[in-house]
This record gives sequence, structure tokens and C-alpha cells, in this order.
Amino acid sequence: MKWISRVACTINRTDSVKSVRTVKPQNFYFKPGQFFKVFSGEKFRYLSASCSPAQKYLEFTKRLTQSDFSIWFNKLKAGDDIAIEGPYGRFTLENDEQKIAFIAGGIGITPIFSMLEDACINRNKRDYILFYGNRRSDDIPFYSELCNFSSSINLKIFFFVEEDGEEIKNLYHCGRLNFEKIKAALPDINERAILLCGPEKMVEMILQEIKNSGAVYKNIKTEKILGYTGG
Repeated sequence: MKWISRVACTINRTDSVKSVRTVKPQNFYFKPGQFFKVFSGEKFRYLSASCSPAQKYLEFTKRLTQSDFSIWFNKLKAGDDIAIEGPYGRFTLENDEQKIAFIAGGIGITPIFSMLEDACINRNKRDYILFYGNRRSDDIPFYSELCNFSSSINLKIFFFVEEDGEEIKNLYHCGRLNFEKIKAALPDINERAILLCGPEKMVEMILQEIKNSGAVYKNIKTEKILGYTGG
């Protein structure tokens, strides 16, 4: 399905991350975790919805770069028209998956945020763990919202940042997020569905670390955010 929507509002999540909320068609539904084609003229990018399907709007969140698409996305304002097509993708939860381990890098949080917001709205009883890596502590998309989610649903969060210092250590786990750290913090990882999303390099690195560890996990779903070398 392709349609022309209208921008309802924009939100600056961090200095380098922006959300655009659009008017959602009546009776439109998607699964939490799915993505869409968002068009700038004849060109498009795949962007995951960063909201629950229960919201009255459809939101997309992007880390801003120097690409033509990012420049266009950053200039969007309330009232602008925007062409959207979708939904697509299978990076979603199944009904029988009750224990979940989310692994996100940077802007790869967007489809996972959609699932967690939906869980909060619907008061879901699943057991969630989130490992979330970012380069800097002042550039974590949805930090406050995720903390609020953890007080509403059964969600434990491990925030990782690639910084050091006593003040940082008091609030975050320091260093690059990797599978060794995840496994050490999660003894029941074999019992969980694993959903991994982030920049292509980060996803491939963690998958290789899983392979090198000799562990076999049958229930791993991945989504790669293309066009980024980091978070």
C-alpha cells in the first residue's frame, strides 16, 4: 500500500536524531517492528516505524547524516506531504515468544521501541531484556522513554556507551556492546528469542561472535540498518 500522508509534527530526539510523525490512514495497521518505504521524490529509504500501531500517528526516526535523504528528512515540518509505502518485514514477535532478549545498536532501536511501546500500551506480561549500545551518553535515542517503559512492564535495560570516566560508570556500562558481555549478563539467554538490530557492521560482528562462541541459538531474528557505519 502506498499513500500520501501529511507531517503532523517533528521531534528532535538528540542533536543528531529526529522523529517525524505523520497522519495515519484510517483503519491502517502494521505489526510492531515492521518498516516502510519513505519517499523523497523518486528516491526512498527503508525506515522502521518507531511507534506502536495503537498510536493515532505513524512515526519514523532517523539519525541525521550528510546524505541528501537526511537533509530532506531534517527539513520536514508540520503540514508537508510525505509519500509512504508498506508495511514490510518480519522482524516481529510471535505470540509464543514470552522471554525476549533485544540487542540494539544506535538507531537500530527504532523497531524495538515500536514493540516495547506497544507492550506498554497493551500491558503485556512478557519478560523483556534490552541491551542497547551507543557511542555517547548524550546521544541515546529514546533514553527517557525506555526508562519509563521499564517501570511499567517487565523490562530490564543495559545501556552501553563507548565512553569512560567515573560519572559515566555510575550510570552506564562502558565499552562497545558485544556478545561476551551479553552472555555474561544473561544466564538464561538460551531460553529467549533474540532480536538483534543495528548498523550492518554491528549486526554482523555480533553474529560472528555468536558463531565463534560455538553456541547455537535457533531463534535469532536480525534487522540491519543500512547506510550507517556506527550507531
